[in-house]
Amino acid sequence: MRKAAFVALLAMGAAQVAEAARPACIEPGDMRTLIAVALPDAIEGLAERCATALPPDAFLPNEGAALAARYRHEAPTDPARARHAIEAATGQDLSSFASDDTVTNLARTFIGQQITNHVSIRDCG
Repeated sequence: MRKAAFVALLAMGAAQVAEAARPACIEPGDMRTLIAVALPDAIEGLAERCATALPPDAFLPNEGAALAARYRHEAPTDPARARHAIEAATGQDLSSFASDDTVTNLARTFIGQQITNHVSIRDCG
């Protein structure tokens, strides 16, 4: 019985730690910033990942880079605002980690890599 109570106490503590680590809801402005930061790299990552699975005349492999460039150009993001949005989404204080530009560039790289690594080729068609 003591062992069960101890395990339950540990589980409650772990739940509280997990709850404390969970970031708060993301404000709409921060979400727009995250999308503006991530969308061009998401398009490029998807175009790269799906290039071999799509027909030669498909839009994404042929026009994906231009679409990503257009989004990147039309929705420039302030690096400080982007860092703030990334911190809001992750629940992490990154102010002492690196500059705003570095944090934003790492997030962009991460987004593209995640798509490349986790989108199944069979989901491309």
